[in-house]
Amino acid sequence: MSKTHPISLKMEYGPKTVNGDYATPEEAQTAYCNARDASGLGGSKWGSAQLTKGSVNCGWMSYNGRVWSSKNDLILVMDAPKK
Repeated sequence: MSKTHPISLKMEYGPKTVNGDYATPEEAQTAYCNARDASGLGGSKWGSAQLTKGSVNCGWMSYNGRVWSSKNDLILVMDAPKK
């Protein structure tokens, strides 16, 4: 029986309140964007976040909520949620 790993989100710097495990990438993205908006902090104070599933890197979330393939290889994986 294989174990299903949640999507883990870990911010590089800034408030760590959004760090944790989420059922889906969309759930992690929503939590990140909601916490960012509630904080009132700009991009220099609110860090990007790494998304992993188990030990596998799933991407990086930028300040605007977009998910990129990696921090250096900027291939858009998931667009920012619409408001």
